Amino acid sequence: MKKIALIFIIVLLGLAACSTPRLVKVEEEPDPTATATLAANEIPTEIPTENPTEIPTDIPTEIPEPTNAAVPEPTEIPEVVPTIEEPPASQVTIPVGSILMEDYFDSDDGTWNLGFWENDAGFDTITDGEYQMTIQRDEYMLWSETFDLGSDLVMEVDTRLVDDSLGNGHGFVCRYVDEYNFYFLTIGNDGYYSIDKYVNDVYENLAADYAPEGIIDPVQNHIQAQCVGTTLTLVANGYLLAEVEDDSLSSGLMALYLRSNDEPESTIAFDNLFIYAPGEEVPGMLQNGELVFEDKFDSDKGVWSIGDFETYNVQLANGSLTYTMKNLNWNAWDYLPDQEFEDVALEASFENVDLIGDADQGFVCRYQDSSNYYMLSYRYDNYVSIYALVDSEYTSLYKGYVDTDVIQMDVNTAKAVCEGNQLSLYVNGDLMAQAVDPNNTFPIGKVGFVMGSSDTSDVKISIDYFKVFKLD
Repeated sequence: MKKIALIFIIVLLGLAACSTPRLVKVEEEPDPTATATLAANEIPTEIPTENPTEIPTDIPTEIPEPTNAAVPEPTEIPEVVPTIEEPPASQVTIPVGSILMEDYFDSDDGTWNLGFWENDAGFDTITDGEYQMTIQRDEYMLWSETFDLGSDLVMEVDTRLVDDSLGNGHGFVCRYVDEYNFYFLTIGNDGYYSIDKYVNDVYENLAADYAPEGIIDPVQNHIQAQCVGTTLTLVANGYLLAEVEDDSLSSGLMALYLRSNDEPESTIAFDNLFIYAPGEEVPGMLQNGELVFEDKFDSDKGVWSIGDFETYNVQLANGSLTYTMKNLNWNAWDYLPDQEFEDVALEASFENVDLIGDADQGFVCRYQDSSNYYMLSYRYDNYVSIYALVDSEYTSLYKGYVDTDVIQMDVNTAKAVCEGNQLSLYVNGDLMAQAVDPNNTFPIGKVGFVMGSSDTSDVKISIDYFKVFKLD
């Protein structure tokens, strides 16, 4: 269902929100009943509601050991994401389970209720591979089609500010019961963030503040939110903004969300939407760490080898780096040339472009040279492997088929943790393989990613959102 609401000025902080409150940021602290575990100075935001039309609940849902190896040689030093020192912020990765819904907004397949809203309040479109929500009036709020995907969810999406209205709010709705009962977790391009709720038509702010400088970008952001049990978590660009406990609402629908403040028009573009079941916090799973490098592949940073090579092709286009293998049983990898790590975690999104089951992808860590490194990878037919390549000889630390329905045929988020002599591989938040190198052959080295073919040539794999975390 689609929600539109006009907002009016509140006279006193702490009054219960009526059916048409106005959205204003006030400077006094609210007195939320929930316990906030991260929020420095909580600033309330009053949000309206008004009767919706309908709530749709239909949900569109959509290795054998390698024998050859091709090694690209990057020539330039990668750009490193600067560490934000003040004020301190926590970098986190939310564990995720199976994918419940995903949308790249490549076309209008009927999932989203597109068009103009009543009273010319705004409209939404799918344009140039993005879902764009536009509000044409100041101090309005709205949300998208709602989806019944379960009570406990982890949600993530990329957002882009289309106009120059920095003082917006955008993100997610979860546990939507009706127009009087729901949570919403949002950020603004001005750096403001907020976790809020309506319960029985009474508004309450649970956490709010301006994020430390540099965490929320004025144009493009990656937002993650989880509503799991009584925990509500909001993360922007890998940094934990707020986490609160609240037991008011236990179930409901989810949606994308946008509001305007005192500017008459605001447009936000959403892309790469993923909704997951929550993941298990298992030993070795990355929870915290220092983000030292990331690449969204939206431009050529001079880090990776790109071009047409004898045995494979690498192209940077449409926000991802795509490898096309030309030979059978062939691996190609790339790595960051001038950084070495002892304990490290790697994360990336991989897309199986042509839906080939034995396409292989994953990570390399503790890389010494083309003959010495660790490799952790998975295939879409559920074959996973962890190898140590020592003096050009492969030693299998783990290999075999796993009994799981977590690995998707098209897109997966994978993580590798190389910590001490233990090597772990995760796909969509679930542990796929874990191995120990008793010799701790490579205690330190470079990191990167790997693509490969097995019994099928012309394998095409795209990588996106590659991140490197230094573990303590």
